[in-house]
Amino acid sequence: AIIFGKTNMPEIGIATTGLNPWWGTTRNPYSNSLTRYPGGSSSGSAVAVASGIVPVSIGCDGGGSIRIPASLNGVFGFIATWGRIPHNEEIGFSTVHVGPLGATRKDIAITY
Repeated sequence: AIIFGKTNMPEIGIATTGLNPWWGTTRNPYSNSLTRYPGGSSSGSAVAVASGIVPVSIGCDGGGSIRIPASLNGVFGFIATWGRIPHNEEIGFSTVHVGPLGATRKDIAITY
């Protein structure tokens, strides 16, 4: 895997809208204004995929943070079984599932 960049997300990853007052809100690629939210804490990852910047991106889901941005940005999101994708305990030992977001189901299958 080649790490392409770092995406934006809401502060401490608890907002379902994707609003970030400190670094700016990630824009939904289907709207020129803030009338359509990008959704959830993986909003930057979903927008990067939906905009065609990257074919796949990684997200973390503890309560909709992969599912909500995927659905609001027209991409696919997959929540792996907890622990299937190893991660550091610092990002949420007991509740966070790591998973890919992709432009297609095939992209996610290849990534997973």
